[in-house]
Amino acid sequence: MAGTALGIGAWGLITGVAMARSGLPLVLALSLLMFAGSAQLAVLPLLAGGAPLWVAWATAACVNLRFLIFGTMWRPYWMQRTLGERPRYQPISPST
Repeated sequence: MAGTALGIGAWGLITGVAMARSGLPLVLALSLLMFAGSAQLAVLPLLAGGAPLWVAWATAACVNLRFLIFGTMWRPYWMQRTLGERPRYQPISPST
């Protein structure tokens, strides 16, 4: 758990420093509205460069499509469970 927390903390620090150095007034809004730090880092130069909002939105959507692909990997695992069992199962982290 400590290794995961260290990695998440480092990624949060990198994203936060990049957002703060951009000088955009939207920094806090982006941090609150956008979950994925990689999408924030992809959108930040676009917004700082004056790109249209739809371009930034499309970029964030493309970056986050990876979660859809990751989710399809779990489908065979969850389909073996009944509907009543599915909410109780959680992915097991390597540290347990």
